[in-house]
Amino acid sequence: MNLFDLHPKPETLKGYQQRFQVPELAYEEAVKRAKGKKGQERRSPDLEQVLVKDPVWAFMYARDVIKGRWPEAEPVIATSPEDTYYYGLYLISKNIKLSPEIEKVYHSEERRVWDE
Repeated sequence: MNLFDLHPKPETLKGYQQRFQVPELAYEEAVKRAKGKKGQERRSPDLEQVLVKDPVWAFMYARDVIKGRWPEAEPVIATSPEDTYYYGLYLISKNIKLSPEIEKVYHSEERRVWDE
């Protein structure tokens, strides 16, 4: 929760100028800035330097703002098994074309048995 949003004069609060050094607040600001924009202009380079240090928020920024891979953050995301899994699942695997042979196995009854 961003308490600065709840205060009538947030600029008077201690820490207001440094608020985007907190990854969660930087992510929230990046999402706000990205709304209604397309392509490269969705990104917030000034916030990326904070987000790239945290695997959770780096993954979420790649997913929700960049809407694709973020190679600069991949080494940091790789430090978190859970975020690595979701990064691969949602952002990398979408772009992989399976060969017809693998596609056949992927959609077969045999695979469904493996997944149970």
